[in-house]
Amino acid sequence: MEYFSKRGYPCYALSIRGHGYSWGPSYYKMVFQTTAPMLAHDVAAGVRHVTDSHKKDLVKRRGGGLPVLLGHSNGGGLSQMLLDRGYAKASALVILAGTPNFGGWGVYKNWGTFDPWFVPRMYFRDLFHPRSPLSKTSLVHRAFFCDEFPREEVKEFEKKMSPYLSYWWPIQIMGRFVKTENVLSNLTGWGGGRVFILAAERDRLMSLELMGRMADEYRKQRASMVRSKVFTNDDRNIDQNWISGGSERAIFGGLEGVRDGIAYRVVEGAGHHLQNDLQKNISAKYLEQWLEILDKA
Repeated sequence: MEYFSKRGYPCYALSIRGHGYSWGPSYYKMVFQTTAPMLAHDVAAGVRHVTDSHKKDLVKRRGGGLPVLLGHSNGGGLSQMLLDRGYAKASALVILAGTPNFGGWGVYKNWGTFDPWFVPRMYFRDLFHPRSPLSKTSLVHRAFFCDEFPREEVKEFEKKMSPYLSYWWPIQIMGRFVKTENVLSNLTGWGGGRVFILAAERDRLMSLELMGRMADEYRKQRASMVRSKVFTNDDRNIDQNWISGGSERAIFGGLEGVRDGIAYRVVEGAGHHLQNDLQKNISAKYLEQWLEILDKA
């Protein structure tokens, strides 16, 4: 946020129940009674508030008069959910190492692979506490950051983490939980249906295989919507490659660049929290470059 604020972009961090500086429900209410749609409604309320706050702001009119919505990790899943269900609209969507549209099974499979004690630790030591997989600094470091990230900074990061999380949230987005057509239909800026998927090379959770597959599904869906005249294929063609020669790097999950109006890029060396990791300025730069591409469309 500091990166974009210094460059004149109005930007906001949306805090939802049980997170950040928002009201925190009791353990029972948060863990067992808070659902993914409830949290998606929280985000949607924030989106509407930002939209109303900038009704007279010319900056926000670039892209159709609505905010660009960014969601990280499971927040990327919530962002897709609120668009899919029509809780709010946005000008464009950025999925930062986010839960893929086809669900989180692969994410938790990855987690169990690099942390084989995940299940026994949660069941037998921590008695199903939702913070069990992130109950030690070493676990947080391994799940969220690259190996070179300083351990002392991980400890500072832990102080800001929620003490407990909803069980229903990941359960309800474990399988395919949105229709890409609905998500794209509620993105109204720059010709419509603009999505940027920013992945992290060393993400142990949202692997490049998952992120590349998500980009491919959104690209196919938007191309179909252009063919059916939902979106117009006019002078807003922004397709381009972001690597020399335009060849597809299979190890990165897909073509880095803009194809069929959907962007995909990988931050090399970064872990899951690419906006907090050592490469955070590179991540921000990639995002800014995408916004500049849109504004030229």
